[in-house]
Amino acid sequence: MQHECTGSLSKSNMNQAFAHINQELKDTFALQNTTDNHSDETT
Repeated sequence: MQHECTGSLSKSNMNQAFAHINQELKDTFALQNTTDNHSDETT
């Protein structure tokens, strides 16, 4: 019983961590895309 509880808890924690990482990656790529677009405009 307790083992199942710990398992589901760590699983939800992992999901939260992955969601956070995905958001960070999206923000980074969005930043890179805007930077690339600006450099394309200047050249």
